[in-house]
Amino acid sequence: MKSITYYFFRTRYAFVLLCLSFNAYTQDQPSLLVLGTAHFSNPGNDLINLDTEDILSSIRQKEIVAVVDNLAKFKPTHIAVEIPSDSQEDLNNRFLDYKKGRYELNRSEMDQIGFRLAVKLDHNKIHAVDWNGNPPGNIKEDYDWYSYAKTNGYDTL
Repeated sequence: MKSITYYFFRTRYAFVLLCLSFNAYTQDQPSLLVLGTAHFSNPGNDLINLDTEDILSSIRQKEIVAVVDNLAKFKPTHIAVEIPSDSQEDLNNRFLDYKKGRYELNRSEMDQIGFRLAVKLDHNKIHAVDWNGNPPGNIKEDYDWYSYAKTNGYDTL
């Protein structure tokens, strides 16, 4: 059985949790922590999809609590997650419902790590920062994502 830490270090570009702190380790300079993980709910929409064990199992839940406890030591003042920015209102409503005990966390890394961390630090908001538009140019002709992944070692774990 592989640990959550294994998946954190063996995957790339699946989920990003940004933690910004203005006073964690430095007195006058902001710090930024970026955490990337596999998609815990494994929706199967990525170029490279991982088979992950059930994130709601007791062992995985203990590991997630440990990860959140360690992330909390960074003392982020802002937490941002990979969800389209135009979903900000829905994200914040779900988060506030979770804080009030009216929402049960789903399998997503956003809920499992982002919501838990924000509650632990008594935040009132999580920031939606994803943009799912197309890059400039013709997406089919100008971008060969699979070849890039294969050439740069991102096609295998």
